[in-house]
Amino acid sequence: MSTGRMKFFKKILIVITVTAALLVLFELTLRAFFPQDTKVIYVSGSLGQTDSITGHINRPNSHTKVTTPEFSVEYMISEEGFRDEKNHSRPSGPESTRILLLGDSFTFGGRQSVRRHMAGRL
Repeated sequence: MSTGRMKFFKKILIVITVTAALLVLFELTLRAFFPQDTKVIYVSGSLGQTDSITGHINRPNSHTKVTTPEFSVEYMISEEGFRDEKNHSRPSGPESTRILLLGDSFTFGGRQSVRRHMAGRL
């Protein structure tokens, strides 16, 4: 490599290093002076439990309240392990349709009340 290219790469490396150091300093300053205050109140035990097959399931009959600066929401899990206020154990007739939703926190309705999340509106 020529000396011109070496000087260029050294300058680029210095810029990247200084930028990374400033970002780390900025992050540490934010964490020190503006910590994120997250309060989780377990009303009736934690929301989830480990499962040998799936890894995680909702804890039946659990009730958890999560409060952060951005939102406050209560999560209630039915005795069947669904995030719903009512039980669905009785068989439904042929005229009713049931929909199974699989997914992540969007499907679960993170940060949303039972009536406002996607499954509650279906």
